[in-house]
Amino acid sequence: MTRRKLKLYSIFDLTIAVVGVALCVLALSLLNSALPFELLVLLGLMGVIMAVLGTSLFIDLIQFRSELRKMFGSGQY
Repeated sequence: MTRRKLKLYSIFDLTIAVVGVALCVLALSLLNSALPFELLVLLGLMGVIMAVLGTSLFIDLIQFRSELRKMFGSGQY
C-alpha cells in the first residue's frame, strides 16, 4: 500500500467521523423542533454509528501504518 493510498483512506475515515459528529449535533439542535422524535433518534443513532466507525477505522489505519513501518523501515511509509 502506498503512502498516497494511506492518506486517501485516512481522509475517508476522518470524513466519516466528522459527518457522524455533524449528524449528532444536528439531531441535538433539532430536538425542540416539530420533527418527529423517531426521526431525530434515527438521525442521532446514525451519527453515533458513523462517528464510532470512522474513528475506529482511522485508529486501525494508524496501527497498520506503524506495523508497516516496523516491517519495512520508515522509508516509504
